[in-house]
Amino acid sequence: MRGSSSPAHDPRGRDRSDPPAQADAQATVLFRAAGITVTTMFVETAGHRYPLVQLRDPRRVEHTSWRQQRVYELWARFRGELVRLFRSRDEQQFGQVCRAVVRAREYAGLA
Repeated sequence: MRGSSSPAHDPRGRDRSDPPAQADAQATVLFRAAGITVTTMFVETAGHRYPLVQLRDPRRVEHTSWRQQRVYELWARFRGELVRLFRSRDEQQFGQVCRAVVRAREYAGLA
């Protein structure tokens, strides 16, 4: 059998060859709440982990209608696909998540 010269990729953005404990040990948690964790190395949400270096063009989106409460969403490009990173009706929590992502990107030298 021939082996592959490139590591297999996990759909959440982590190489299977990367030891998870070692990668996580270097990450500092900037925000953690039900459903989302933002660190200096990745954003983890809904069971998916997105490395910061692979997230492009983060943007805030606000939906509102006269029938419903406002909904706040954070979107970004991940490997060419547009993905929703976070969704909340809580404006304060949404602001905290967005600020954590901004700080994480600054720390990683991406902003």
